[in-house]
This record gives sequence, C-alpha cells and structure tokens, in this order.
Amino acid sequence: MKYLEWNMRWKMKAIKDAEGNKLNSIATYVDGTTDKNQVFFAEGVPKSGRLTAKKNWASSMQDHKAGSVTAYTDLYRELGLSNEATELDSSVRVAVY
Repeated sequence: MKYLEWNMRWKMKAIKDAEGNKLNSIATYVDGTTDKNQVFFAEGVPKSGRLTAKKNWASSMQDHKAGSVTAYTDLYRELGLSNEATELDSSVRVAVY
C-alpha cells in the first residue's frame, strides 16, 4: 500500500470545494464556541491548523502480518492438518495474529 493511503494530511485553511474555491474551515466545539482554520485539542497543546487522519493499522507491516497469518492458515488446511481448536471451530487461525 502507498503511504498516502495510510496517512491523509491536510491544512485546514487550504480546503477547497469541488469547483476549487477555497473554503473557510470552522471547528465547532461541544460548548458552542468555534475556531476558524484551526482546532483545539487539549489544554497546554497549541491549536493546530494541520491534521493527519490515519487508518486503524499500526503500520503497513501489520497488514503484511495479517496476510501472512491467513496464508499460513490456508496452507495448514490444504495439507489436511488439524488440531483441537480447528476441529471445534473451522474459522480459527492457526498462526499467531
């Protein structure tokens, strides 16, 4: 996978609509207050105008590990091997995830 798919980054003041017109980004908080082109996260932390959205994976290596576990389990089954866990539940993976 490409790094861009894992980490989407943008500047709040650089967001544009479909026609390319620059938009004012407004963050609205629970108490009803707002900020323009920046977001407040916690006391003692400066407001941020740049954000990074990450997918719920620790890294692309974690994705490779998940694929390896599936491949190993498929091979285990193709060889006709089994154990107590796979006999009770066919969806059990053999390798550590």
